[in-house]
Amino acid sequence: LAWLAKMNRENVDFYVKGTNRANQRVWAAAGAALNDLVQRDPAAERFADQVWHEAIAAIRNDGLIEAELGRGQMALAYHIYSLSATLVLEAARHARGGNETPQDKQRLSLLIAGLGRTLCDPTPMEKLAGTKISIPNGEWAY
Repeated sequence: LAWLAKMNRENVDFYVKGTNRANQRVWAAAGAALNDLVQRDPAAERFADQVWHEAIAAIRNDGLIEAELGRGQMALAYHIYSLSATLVLEAARHARGGNETPQDKQRLSLLIAGLGRTLCDPTPMEKLAGTKISIPNGEWAY
């Protein structure tokens, strides 16, 4: 537990100060929220809650995320990473008694639908990303 607390504290400290507002920050918050389940950590809980709100607010009305569109040909893969991190964060928040609002659920549904549409027709995301995007395949994909 001491190792986990130290690793989590260093991770949170790094991402609290950092400017990255993409999927890596959401993954850091997911880790913080999971750590908070194992051993109460008010700082981790605050960070996870803050990033939850940031992640939900970052989902555009078309179901895409601006920060991930800037990833060029990997835009779809990074959107999938962001969705995965947000779902883990949601589950950890729920496990500790957090409640997502109907608006949060709606924003998350927009992201899920946006990725589904992109997998069927990548053209709109390609236009927004400014390049042909790579479609993930294999078991790790959507």
